[in-house]
Amino acid sequence: MSAHAGGPYSVIDLGDLPGGLSVSQAFGLSENGYVAGTSIAGTGGRGFIWDSVNGMRDLGDLPGGTNQSRAFRVNAHGQVVGDSVSSVGQQPFIWDSVNGMQNLGGLPGGTGVGFGTGINDLGYAVGASSVALSSSHAFLWVPGTAMIDIGATFPGCIQSFPTDINKNISVVGSCSTANGVRAFVWSFTEGVQLLGGLPGGNGYSSALAMNDVGQVVGVSNTANGNRAFIWDQAHGMNMLPILPGGTGENQATGVNNLGQVVGLSSSGVSQPFLWERETGMRSLNDLLLPAFANWNITEAWSINDRGWIAGTGISPTGQRHAVLLTPEPASIAMLMTMAVVAFRRRRV
Repeated sequence: MSAHAGGPYSVIDLGDLPGGLSVSQAFGLSENGYVAGTSIAGTGGRGFIWDSVNGMRDLGDLPGGTNQSRAFRVNAHGQVVGDSVSSVGQQPFIWDSVNGMQNLGGLPGGTGVGFGTGINDLGYAVGASSVALSSSHAFLWVPGTAMIDIGATFPGCIQSFPTDINKNISVVGSCSTANGVRAFVWSFTEGVQLLGGLPGGNGYSSALAMNDVGQVVGVSNTANGNRAFIWDQAHGMNMLPILPGGTGENQATGVNNLGQVVGLSSSGVSQPFLWERETGMRSLNDLLLPAFANWNITEAWSINDRGWIAGTGISPTGQRHAVLLTPEPASIAMLMTMAVVAFRRRRV
């Protein structure tokens, strides 16, 4: 059963980093409300972490580069993964509030170029790293040990790109084969499994997120274009519907442990969606509380078990900002916490 039956939602504007273009995007969301994303600051694109107590914090960048970084995922301990431009080029990092930004390095034989894309609450991280001039492999980074080339164990995969990791250390993503790009799921015990594609298409599929109960969501080609899917071991790959009245394509980008799915649909105009088995496919903009009707939510990337959703929206004043959507009554409690923190800071 779904957690909150899809709203109604309040919109929390996460703002942006100082000195920039007032543009930010949110991608990752933890179960306890940390948000990770990217903001255009005075020096360029910078990764951030946000929480209701500290607001938006700049993660910095790796030494020797161009002051650029991006953040994609965050766990419940506030550890963030992403990539930053160093003297070598684009490299994966892990960040926490004690140690700051640490370079994860690269796989042997490569140039060191890569990016971090996922992290679980155990601190295990995944990403992709170059292994040759024009090839990259999925890696698993285990805390306190070296980077493991899991992509080397994928039969028939020329390149591999992971996108998420769950608490069971199962990894999902996509790999390039001789027959095209295919979604995969990998684990230490089972190895790699290619998920195939939806019926009627060219076989293309890409897995974008996975929950802790083994459900995978992403996008796959069909006779009618690219469509969102949900997959599990028992039922295989099933296509999600498009928004009512739409004729376009869609992709699923996030799934929580209750099976609620978020993503983006191009039904006439691009619309972020929430899908639940009980209520079907609905536009997030139709689920906003009246007080937030002047917001235009444009992206939805992650959803946690509280029903909170991280994404991007256009504010009533036209700013493109990272947002956190919270269903009532959770948003009331969070807004009260933020107000208390702001009041205390004014008194200091």
